[in-house]
Amino acid sequence: MGIENLTFHDLRLTYNTNLRRAGVRRGAIMKLTGHQTQAMFNRYNTVDSDDAAIVMDGYEEFMKRLAGGTKDYVNTAQQFMI
Repeated sequence: MGIENLTFHDLRLTYNTNLRRAGVRRGAIMKLTGHQTQAMFNRYNTVDSDDAAIVMDGYEEFMKRLAGGTKDYVNTAQQFMI
């Protein structure tokens, strides 16, 4: 059983998205993929419902820390950036 209809574009999209999910900074991803504009980066960056759930988890944690007066909330928010 093989993968049908796989294109180079599919691999590039997956690579770009997985780098972003791994926490690699956008500028580094753009350097690795050769994307020179934000628009091209966005074209190859897939955001799905799992990403949205992760962001919402991070937002809830951020709000808890903010309400609790914790000053370390910036690091928490950066973990969940897309």
